[in-house]
Amino acid sequence: MARHLFLVSVFTVTAGLANAETIDGSWCASDGRSFTINGPKVLAPTGDHLVGEYDRHVFRYIGQLGSVEEAHDIRMLLWSEGELHLQRIVDGVEQPAETWRRCKRANAR
Repeated sequence: MARHLFLVSVFTVTAGLANAETIDGSWCASDGRSFTINGPKVLAPTGDHLVGEYDRHVFRYIGQLGSVEEAHDIRMLLWSEGELHLQRIVDGVEQPAETWRRCKRANAR
């Protein structure tokens, strides 16, 4: 049910993003963390290589067992060509949204 609601809300929001780039690429947080999305694959900020749910403007994965993101539901939405909003759900509780920016080449993984 939660997955269905997520996808419905994502499709509603992404309707206005038709001209934006894809979510693929390297993304950086202001604190130095980064991740890279390539289709359904992600190199997470933890260094874990994972496969998630991919669409042109959205990405979702569940943190790997044994990592600091273990069982976290990580949802990302491409907000503009250079900005991504990330939402973490930890133990069923939404955490404050995070804003990530496309990495400059020197910072990309």
